[in-house]
Amino acid sequence: MASGTTAHEYVLGRNYLASARIWMTDLAQKMPNCTFHGFDIDLAQAPPREWLPPNVKLDVLDLFKPLPEEYIGKFE
Repeated sequence: MASGTTAHEYVLGRNYLASARIWMTDLAQKMPNCTFHGFDIDLAQAPPREWLPPNVKLDVLDLFKPLPEEYIGKFE
């Protein structure tokens, strides 16, 4: 936990409920040399691609199905 934050705050200065869905885009803006990949079972409620920073990628992933080949060995 970052210095000066309480148990109910994230590093980005918001509490959990306010940060649960947007922390990746905030962090991507603070770390432009990193690539961020977000996964969900459905992207219907995700923001439009043009609203995302260029270093954010969102994809559909169903953990009850086999992992697509493109993701095997890609993440640490």
